[in-house]
Amino acid sequence: MLLDHYSAGGTASNPCGLIDNNIDIASMNAAEDAAQRARRDATYPVTMFSIGLGGAADVSPPQFLEHVANAINSDLKASHTTEPIGKYIFVDGPGQLGAAFQEIASYVQRLSQ
Repeated sequence: MLLDHYSAGGTASNPCGLIDNNIDIASMNAAEDAAQRARRDATYPVTMFSIGLGGAADVSPPQFLEHVANAINSDLKASHTTEPIGKYIFVDGPGQLGAAFQEIASYVQRLSQ
């Protein structure tokens, strides 16, 4: 069963800023569903990480990337308390991507120790 966080006709008043069409909405709902299933896996629950790149022509909404990662500041975190908490990092431009990946690598290294 797919999660339904985004719906057609909702983006005009929604801060996500995506083109209001079913392909974008279905893609986001499917990605969130896949992430949730991976986090809930009984044998190997997955910790998710996501990086938001500002200044790009087609930007994902921050809440989408927070949901995928199950980040601590996600508005859905309260309903996913048994799932691993991931990390969402926003960067203003490509020059900050290296530092974002390094931050995730450091976080993963701490988890594995």
